[in-house]
Amino acid sequence: MKNLKMIPCKVCKQDMPELRKIKFGYDFCIQCSEIKPKQGVSIQLGEGDHTYTETIIVDSINPTDDNWDRLIEEDDNNLYGPINIVDPENEEE
Repeated sequence: MKNLKMIPCKVCKQDMPELRKIKFGYDFCIQCSEIKPKQGVSIQLGEGDHTYTETIIVDSINPTDDNWDRLIEEDDNNLYGPINIVDPENEEE
């Protein structure tokens, strides 16, 4: 891996790759970004012999978030358990 030229982040003043600013136009580092990564939730829909799996992209799979509530409350989803929520920050579970 080649060494990247580093420049200071506009927000926190920590080092960040200069390529982030040149290629993407960002003058702040990833840690200072307000945009969080998206996550996918696989759900099984349908009943009996007519089941299928879909993946829904959400901002978070935290069960206290609005996205999760929307998935659970929609009757048309036929969402069946068991549902295992994995916290990517705490992989010890």
